[in-house]
Amino acid sequence: KVKEAFQRIDSDYIIHGEKGLRSQNIVSSYVSADIMNSTSWISSGNYLYLLEKFNYQPKLRINIADPEQSLVPLMFGQLNFIASPIQHYWYLYIRRTDDEIPVRWPVMVQSDDICVLALALERFWADFKRGNVSDWFQFLGHRIEYNSRKIENEPRLDFKYSHDYEGFGKMYASKNYWAGLYWRNNEYEIAFLEELCALCLKTGISKICLPPWPSFLIKEIAEKDLVLWDQLLGQFG
Repeated sequence: KVKEAFQRIDSDYIIHGEKGLRSQNIVSSYVSADIMNSTSWISSGNYLYLLEKFNYQPKLRINIADPEQSLVPLMFGQLNFIASPIQHYWYLYIRRTDDEIPVRWPVMVQSDDICVLALALERFWADFKRGNVSDWFQFLGHRIEYNSRKIENEPRLDFKYSHDYEGFGKMYASKNYWAGLYWRNNEYEIAFLEELCALCLKTGISKICLPPWPSFLIKEIAEKDLVLWDQLLGQFG
């Protein structure tokens, strides 16, 4: 049933446990925007703009994260783009294997060219199993052009404990509400998900946020609609 639904809407999908060549989701901290502390220039729109730039389906794990938030890990991916204090510029940390310490790229990357650099790194990823980050930097410097900026100060990437993201909370800028929904095994009844999506459409909510934990968040809930969400959650226990 799930496969048929995805095929009808011509959407790529992965069924957990199936073998074969797999693409990766791009993990971003969009979910934390306007509900947690953030770098001054980062907003929900910045994340959406960056994601729209990706015109290919990555095979590498890509993280795009704000270091001020604590909901999404900064170094989860193989390519980890982390917001800098300078508007529209990002640090890049590369991790070839899960047990390897991430290595910082020698320059910051401009927002418009994150996709350009990520695609180039993926194409030559097999060559990066040897050598160091300086070698890779020189190698790509002769093959692609992208806007960059010299790193003047080392980034501060302090570990932060994630605070409670269940229940209802108020958003900072919009003054609307968010709802954090958690289920211990991350398996939700289809009937519940269908009712939830119907309520999103009814109340003008177009996005559901998925953090890398057994939960999901609904943002931009108007105060007048809180009672509808309370009723839905109560209906399904």
